[in-house]
Parts: sequence; C-alpha cells; structure tokens
Amino acid sequence: MVNLLNIVEIQMRNTVMVGAKMFSIVVEMLQNLVKHADHFKINNITGKYGIFFILEIKGDYILTTGNYIKNDKVQKLSKYIDFVNSLDNIELSKRYNTNLLSYSEENTKNGAQLGIMDMRLKSQNKVQYYFNNVDNNFSFFTIGVRISSMTSDRNTLFIKGDYDKPTIIADPNKQKFSIQGKSIPEDAIKLYKPVFEWFDKYLKKPKPLTTFDFKFEYINTHSAQQVAKIFSYIKELNKISKISVSWHYRKNHNDMLELGKRIEELSKVKVNFIEIE
Repeated sequence: MVNLLNIVEIQMRNTVMVGAKMFSIVVEMLQNLVKHADHFKINNITGKYGIFFILEIKGDYILTTGNYIKNDKVQKLSKYIDFVNSLDNIELSKRYNTNLLSYSEENTKNGAQLGIMDMRLKSQNKVQYYFNNVDNNFSFFTIGVRISSMTSDRNTLFIKGDYDKPTIIADPNKQKFSIQGKSIPEDAIKLYKPVFEWFDKYLKKPKPLTTFDFKFEYINTHSAQQVAKIFSYIKELNKISKISVSWHYRKNHNDMLELGKRIEELSKVKVNFIEIE
C-alpha cells in the first residue's frame, strides 16, 4: 500500500488540486481496501483482491476502490453508508468525533465505518457505492468519492509549484495573493494564464483589502513579463479597493531586488521590499 501511495503522489505532483485532502482520502480508501476486504479465490489462489483508480472529470477527481466481501455483510454496510449520506455536516462531524473518542475493541474492529465518515467529511460529497453479486457467498463492493481539484471555493486559485514553476495561491476569502518559488517554465504565458483569468473575475467583485506577496527564488525573462502584467492588474485593483504589496528577496540577491524596484517604477504600484535570510 505504501508503494502504491508513493506512485499516486508522484503522478499527482503537477496537478492543480488540494494535495493534502486528496492524499488523505486516498490513504483512507486504500487502508479500507487492505483491512476490510474478504479473502476470495481466483484461479485457485486465495487473497484480498481489489482495484483502485482515479478518474479526472472537468476539474474534479473521482476516487474508486473495489473488493470482494461476504454477502452477509452487504445489507449492514449498505444501510450504514445510506445513513452517513443522510447526515448534514454538523451531525456528521459530531458522530465522527464520538466514534473517534471511542476506544472499545468493537469500535476498533469497525474501523471501516469511521473511514466512510472520514471520506464523506473530507470530500464534502456523498459516498457512492455498488454491490455486484458474484455467487451465493460473495459480492464485489465498489465505493467511490468525488472531490474538487480546486478548493471548495471555486474562486480560489491554486497552482502547485515544482522545480521550474512557483506555487501560486489566490484566495479571496483570506484576501491574499501569493507567489513563491522559482519561475523558469518553458511556457510562461501558459503558466500564468489562469492567474489573469482569476484577476478578470476578482476585479468585478474585489474585497476591501487584498495583500500580495511575491517570494521568487529565481525568475526568467518571460516570467518577469508576466509578473509585470500582474502588477498592471494590481494597479487597476487599487483604483477600486485597497492593496498591500510585498516583494521578498534574499540577502545579497540584488537581481531580485532590482527586478522588484523596476516593476514598482514601471507600474506605479507602491511595494514593500522585505529582505529575508
């Protein structure tokens, strides 16, 4: 299971998503598969057979696992999932907390129930499931959850950084925009296009105050052009609401300091320069 999780993490490293939430749900689903699947014989080999796959549809991810379970468990499990799906977030959270603090041996054995509640809480969507009858003793149980690749607020922008691109977060709820890391992509226009699309929407209904933090380790010429364009948006925003702009640069990294001052001069946007170790 650990090896599979490592593969999943690597495959999803460059996707736009809520990484921690996504990974924790994957962990929960795989643990349920490993711990609670029943032994089944295929080609005279008995084992805990299962499937796991991720499907991306229109910016959302559908996570699915499947395994064999004994038929005498189907009715109880089906009833429990329906019950979890019927709860609102407040009721679900209370029941989850109660189960989490229950240390009895019986509740430990029923870890799958806590796992299902956890999937529902983190995904903020109902758990989908299906039982396919195999024979008189077994059924194949499939369970899936759908989560957004963005945060729950569709107006929030999140681009996960990598060795050649920075992490970019634009969160209207926190009234904050930040860029941090290296920006040396082959196609800077493509990288920053979602940023400008976000600004186009945000300018229509901005918050009273928006803070901007730029923390570049290194930036190439094409990226610098895109950042200058970002400052043109900030300048427009400053006409209708308040802004606070900070440009962080490492001590003795004069190139980054000079670039920040150049962009400040060209854009006529007041910038706070902050030296960091």
